[in-house]
Amino acid sequence: MGIGTTAPVQNLDVGGGNIACNQIFAGNSTTGNARINIRDYVNNFIAFHVFTNNVGSITYTGSATSYNTASDRRLKSNIVSITTEQSGPIIDALNPRSFNWSSDGKADVGFIADEVQEVIPDAVHGEANAVDESGNPIYQMVDMSQPKLIAYLVAEIQSLRSRVTVLEKK
Repeated sequence: MGIGTTAPVQNLDVGGGNIACNQIFAGNSTTGNARINIRDYVNNFIAFHVFTNNVGSITYTGSATSYNTASDRRLKSNIVSITTEQSGPIIDALNPRSFNWSSDGKADVGFIADEVQEVIPDAVHGEANAVDESGNPIYQMVDMSQPKLIAYLVAEIQSLRSRVTVLEKK
């Protein structure tokens, strides 16, 4: 367990000596897999690590919070541009909705997780209509900030802007 002790190095180990860089380890911390830093030295409120790679973080400034996913060029290969043939069908398949939340009746707009999952599976966590062993619902979670969705949106907007420019010149 740990929490402030110098002996444990896994199964929680909240490294207590330095408030500016507390870490929680899950699994084998000696190889660095599944490590979470809490408030490290570079304004990461939470930094997520798998092995030695920082795969994401929640950062802050004096006035803003950012939710970050690793996207460095050095982590990628076979980099090519998205075409309109790829982005158009994805954008057309998404179904923006208006709805009211069941908990408080508040009106809102957005997407339905299982509908998004059919189009961009990586943007949704969980399965439609899942329940636990007691029959309680396990709700799906959608991450519409998913880089895939944003990339498709930008590619489609760029394509539309190009076509509008051509039409405006006529």
